[in-house]
Amino acid sequence: MSNDRNNPKHAKPAAINPPSGAPTVAPIVENIGTAPTLTAAPPPQRPSAARNVAANWIWYLLVLASGFIIPRLVSDYLGKSLLGVWVLGWSFVFFVRWLHMGLTSSVSRYVARDRELANWDALNQTVNTSLAMLSGACVLGFAVAAGCSYLVPSLLPDDATPELIRTARWVVVLLSLTAALQLPGGVFNAVITGCERFDVLNLIRVVRDGGVLLAIVLLLRDGHGLIAVALAVLVGEICGDLSKWIAALRICPQIRLRPEHIDTKAARQLLTYGGKTVAQGLARGSLYEVNHLMVLNMLGGPAMLAIYSRQTALLKHALRFMKQYAQVFIPRSSAYDAAADHAAQRSLLVTTTRIGLYFSLPIVLLLCILGDHLVTLWMGPGFTAQPVLTVIAIGHLFMLPQQGAYSVLMGQNRHGRIAVIDWYGVVLGVVLAWMLIALFDLGMLGAAIGLAVPVALTGGVVMPVIACNACELPVTQYLRRIGWGPLLANIPLAVSFAISRVWLDGFWMAVGAGVGGLITVPIYWRVVVPAEMRGRILGKLGIHRTATDASPHVATSQS
Repeated sequence: MSNDRNNPKHAKPAAINPPSGAPTVAPIVENIGTAPTLTAAPPPQRPSAARNVAANWIWYLLVLASGFIIPRLVSDYLGKSLLGVWVLGWSFVFFVRWLHMGLTSSVSRYVARDRELANWDALNQTVNTSLAMLSGACVLGFAVAAGCSYLVPSLLPDDATPELIRTARWVVVLLSLTAALQLPGGVFNAVITGCERFDVLNLIRVVRDGGVLLAIVLLLRDGHGLIAVALAVLVGEICGDLSKWIAALRICPQIRLRPEHIDTKAARQLLTYGGKTVAQGLARGSLYEVNHLMVLNMLGGPAMLAIYSRQTALLKHALRFMKQYAQVFIPRSSAYDAAADHAAQRSLLVTTTRIGLYFSLPIVLLLCILGDHLVTLWMGPGFTAQPVLTVIAIGHLFMLPQQGAYSVLMGQNRHGRIAVIDWYGVVLGVVLAWMLIALFDLGMLGAAIGLAVPVALTGGVVMPVIACNACELPVTQYLRRIGWGPLLANIPLAVSFAISRVWLDGFWMAVGAGVGGLITVPIYWRVVVPAEMRGRILGKLGIHRTATDASPHVATSQS
């Protein structure tokens, strides 16, 4: 177990090694089967993991839709120049957001630990210390916003009109202020995730983002400009942060916001944990961005990059989709780590990866076999590069389902090695892509291999090995328990995609692919959807459960 501040000093011995006659409690996981954990007091009630995942995905689908709708609306109502200003504003947001220093992930992890140990002093140190640091970062973010506004004219074309410059400055300032306000608001976001109440968090997110999207549509329709649109985003953020603050205090009433709870030792620990998260995020982001820059500089400029980036964008969306799935298991892993429940950690590692493979394998099959048709539907003709997309998708096949393994490592505070390995992957990707493009003249395919190989090695090979070692689980046993079910379940889907690709076209291709989906749905109903959730769904439909429906399912197997 990691050397956390609340283990040797604050943790209650009975929580880990109960004396004879200590009371026992039920297993501390729901829908993820584990052996029971003995505690001196009942652990906090845990919401359904399946419900948390569904809540995350519902919100992400709204984010995805907004990402497609808003740029199109800005372009249609205000023109391409102001769309460029909108993109520029969000580029500055990227830099302001990095001021979070990984503290929000730290808060989520330590809130889960402190609640598991009923260590309310440590929990209040975590919340108040992080809130103080991120409030300071917010003030710094205001200064960054002012600096960004000063730089705007130098980033616009020489013939930019004064009105365009004024609009750009206001948009950059308003969006940068939005990102700055997210910093202290992220503490309450993390408290809610640390309590595993993703349903509450995503309800707030959906209302906020849905309201902002509606406001933007109405503002543009009524003839308002880009400044009003950016202001709507800022107001939505303020309302969302206030809602999270209220929700966090209701969900975790033990929180006391007082200056005396600010602690320098807690600050060091939060920064150490968060630094690992930031380092890994920067490494993974750098791998994609440097790969794009190499295509831009070595393969013919922006036109070639426009085609190549559409292929990588699909895999980035798939990665974000899987991260939304895996995120819900970080606080659960942290709670198991606090209770020294190694059996539960092993079960969580296997289950999250196996279910992750069930979800990610259909995505990879679709992109490998029918990806060019999907790109054409999305962007129109002229943006397809199926061999490139296939190579990148195969590289991500090994990494996408391992997001659950990374969440387990984050819960254990053992994710630092992954960050180091990912930076080695960046170097490997640069060298390999340069060789394949410059020496072997493979063009975009060489760049794709330079991206796919390090992604597969770092995220698909090294990460599960590190996770298995951390959970004391043999790698061969881990691979045997996660692989066969998802592979067999997706055979009908792969066959239908292949038949549609080779023998069908147009409307009938979609029909053929849909047939595979219809065959796969009942298979997933039986082996992926938790038995308890199946019972609730059938009950609402007025269908009585059978003995078969009540049988244990794949996500509740014991370690």
